[in-house]
Amino acid sequence: MKTERERRSKILDTEGQKRSEVLVAEGHKEAEILRAAARETKIQEAQGEAEVILSVPRAFAKSANMLNAASSLKQAIALKSL
Repeated sequence: MKTERERRSKILDTEGQKRSEVLVAEGHKEAEILRAAARETKIQEAQGEAEVILSVPRAFAKSANMLNAASSLKQAIALKSL
C-alpha cells in the first residue's frame, strides 16, 4: 500500500511539474507575441510619422510647380496680347 501511494505521489508530482513547465512556456510565448505586436505598432507609427514629414516638402514642391506654371501662363498670355 505504501509503495503504491508513493508511486502515485511521484506520478502526480511529475505530472504537476510537467504542467507547470508547459504553463511557463505558454506564458513566455504569449509575452513574446505581445512584444512583437508592440514592436509592429511602433514601426507602423514611425512609418506614418515619416510619411507626414515627407508630405510637407512634397506639398511645397507641388505648389511651387503650380505657381511656376501659372506664372508662365500669365507671361504667355501677356506675349500673345502684344
